[in-house]
Amino acid sequence: MIHIYCGDGKGKTSAAFGAAIRAVGNDMKVLIAQFLKCGTSGELEILRSMEQITVFVSDRADQFIWNMNEQELVEAKKVNQSILEEVIENADQFEMIILDEMAAALQNDMVDKAKLILFLKEYQNKCEIIITGRNPASEILELADYITEMKKIRHPFDRGISARKGIEY
Repeated sequence: MIHIYCGDGKGKTSAAFGAAIRAVGNDMKVLIAQFLKCGTSGELEILRSMEQITVFVSDRADQFIWNMNEQELVEAKKVNQSILEEVIENADQFEMIILDEMAAALQNDMVDKAKLILFLKEYQNKCEIIITGRNPASEILELADYITEMKKIRHPFDRGISARKGIEY
């Protein structure tokens, strides 16, 4: 089944990672693929230590897309597409696959949408697939079995407070 955690509120990745912990607690193997992130969050460090969890992340996601020049955008697309390819190649080994920030990767043309859709259609009945991020594409929403929207009511960032280690990452 396909799960989507979307919206402008905090907690999309945390909800997905909570599902990963539940799956591991039930002896399932989990793949976490992070798109557009550098893989340094505190929660990801703990998940990496679990034997049943495999993590694919970019080692080059050190800035936001809107701050990248043309060459950096081309390189980011290559890296994100290679992560998707790695997910597809290894999917048979897992009962849960988390595609963290896939909605944003699609929205910013960082992965091949047609390839992702084919993968989702093939695997939606083979394992649990969790997609996170703001503004998921309509084609992804149509495939989803679960859609949960996190809605921001208030956030410290709106007052100029930067993300805090251990709280937002």
